[in-house]
Amino acid sequence: MEFEFEHNYEAGHDRFVHYAADRKIDAEVDLTVDNSAQTYTIDSTKTDPALRGQGIAGQLMQAVVGRAHETGYHIINVCPYAVNYFDKHHDEYADVLQ
Repeated sequence: MEFEFEHNYEAGHDRFVHYAADRKIDAEVDLTVDNSAQTYTIDSTKTDPALRGQGIAGQLMQAVVGRAHETGYHIINVCPYAVNYFDKHHDEYADVLQ
């Protein structure tokens, strides 16, 4: 699944999002950006119930990791899904986790 990165879609917030054919959001991860601390805080991860169980939320986490690698930022987890995901994959992504 391809995600669009939306920079500053809301003041201080970036997101990765997927739009369904009808242009409604069916998957999204919302990030609070702190440029001075060089961090992305994962605030929420949402997937349409019809998409659950397909690994979409994990793909969203990987998109955030890719962005963190590109920018040199670190990731702070607030979203329960992100906390659980990165607990399971801590060794893989330790370089970007704060």
